Amino acid sequence: MTQVIVAATAVRRLSDDAPGRIEAEVVDAAGRAHRLVIAVPERASRAATASTDVPFRLGLRAEYVRMEGRTVEVRFADGVTTTEGLGGVCLDPDIVHWL
Repeated sequence: MTQVIVAATAVRRLSDDAPGRIEAEVVDAAGRAHRLVIAVPERASRAATASTDVPFRLGLRAEYVRMEGRTVEVRFADGVTTTEGLGGVCLDPDIVHWL
């Protein structure tokens, strides 16, 4: 599968204990906001800590599934799902960055 990076926004810090967890939001092609809880990578160039102001932009790893009209369907990497239980979403191609 082709790997992509999806532009998202960190909206809340959940834990500062290593590796740290944040709640991120991604908006799908229909304008619906989806929340994901993710671990903060240890080697992130800008680590999120208790003193980090939110919101801030970040990239989420995902896999390209297919193009459907003017949308890109992706599946989030590492088994990450939205808080609604979705493993992937259809996005506007402007927020999908190809690797």
